Amino acid sequence: MEKYRVWLAGAAAICVLFAMFALLKRPGAPSVREDEGGSSSTGASREPYAQSAWVEPPPAALDGGRQRLDPVAHAALQRQIHQALWTASGQTPPTGAAGPVGAPAGVTELSREYIQERIRADFKPMAIKCYEELLAREPDAGGRAVMEFTIVADEKLGALVEDSALGDGGTLTDPRFSTCLRESMSGVVFEAPPKGGKTTVRYPLIFSPGDDDAAAPSRSSR
Repeated sequence: MEKYRVWLAGAAAICVLFAMFALLKRPGAPSVREDEGGSSSTGASREPYAQSAWVEPPPAALDGGRQRLDPVAHAALQRQIHQALWTASGQTPPTGAAGPVGAPAGVTELSREYIQERIRADFKPMAIKCYEELLAREPDAGGRAVMEFTIVADEKLGALVEDSALGDGGTLTDPRFSTCLRESMSGVVFEAPPKGGKTTVRYPLIFSPGDDDAAAPSRSSR
C-alpha cells in the first residue's frame, strides 16, 4: 500500500510539471503595432504618427462601448458633419450637385494626438480581432498592412471614417483579412475632437502572432 501511495504521489508530481511546462510554452497573444516612421497625414508637416507603441489585446469585448451605425444612419451623420464643416468654414456648399457634396476644401486638420488616440483606442482592438480570425486559418500569418482612410469630425456631432482602403506596401494580402480591416473602420462613431476638421491618413501596422519574444517590439515610446 505504501509503495502504491508513493507511486501516486510521483505520478501527480509529473502531471504538475507537465502542466507548468505547457503554461510556460504557451504562445503570447497576437499583437499589432504601428510601423515606425511609416505613417502620415495630409497635413503640411507630414510628421509620422507612429511611435512604436506596444498595444496589448484588451481583456473585455473588443467592440464594447463603441457606437456602430447602419449604412443609412452613417450616411446621415456624414452629411450632418459635412454641413457643420461648411458652416464653420464660412463657405457655401455648391447647389445642384449630382452626388454627395462632401466636406469643403481647406478644412482644419485634426490634431495628430487625436488621430493617434482614436486609432489606438478604437481601431487597433478591432484590427486585433481581424488578425485573430486570420490566425485561426493561417497560424503563422504575420506582416504589414497599410491602412489609408479619411476622418471627418465635428466637436459636437462626433467623428467617423468616410473612406478606407488598404494601401500599397503591405505584405498581408488575405482577402478576408483585408475586408475585415476595411469594414472595421466603417460604421463606427469615434469620440468627438476638441475642434472639428478633416484628415486623410496613411497608417502602416505590423501584425505578429506573439510567440517570438525576440521579435517583439520595445514597450517604451521613443
